[in-house]
Amino acid sequence: MKKYWIGIIGQVVAGLKRLLRDKMALFFTFLFPLIFLFVFGSIFNNQTTNFKVAIINHSNTEFAKQFVDGAKNDTSKLLQVQDVKNIDEAKEKMKRSEIDGH
Repeated sequence: MKKYWIGIIGQVVAGLKRLLRDKMALFFTFLFPLIFLFVFGSIFNNQTTNFKVAIINHSNTEFAKQFVDGAKNDTSKLLQVQDVKNIDEAKEKMKRSEIDGH
């Protein structure tokens, strides 16, 4: 093993020991983010988000066609795909807030 790996491993071990010995660092590293997850998860429970998007497909490959069809027929309804002819029409719809992205 090269000498610089010994130094790197030593630094990692020292950092882990320092983290495990400090109760405050352990709290803010592990427990505090979990508390935030539970609090905000309970506040915003059962709210779903969906996005209105336009997919512009310039490819004639089978994969691209399946991707667009899959996005249009998505059962989770996360993406609401709208048909557009070109990028200019998509940009115009974005200006009018009819779609969220293209």
